[in-house]
Amino acid sequence: MVQLDHGLAQERIIEAGRKKIGIEIKYSSAPKVTEGFWQACEDTGVESAYIVAPVRESYSFAEKVRVLPVLDLPEVLKSLSA
Repeated sequence: MVQLDHGLAQERIIEAGRKKIGIEIKYSSAPKVTEGFWQACEDTGVESAYIVAPVRESYSFAEKVRVLPVLDLPEVLKSLSA
């Protein structure tokens, strides 16, 4: 977990070269995020964020944020090195 100076947290920040993404893990098939998630995305400067949840298919959650099943995560990580 990445803890920011003002107490907000994001599950993971992954950097590869100049690319930086945020990953939040949720156990709900209808995930919700807090204001802290949005602030952490802004403060860390991630170019995109992913909410990993028990869903069957990925879908857009908001601009630059996708919900995806855990089995799709390796493909997302692989794309960082491309």
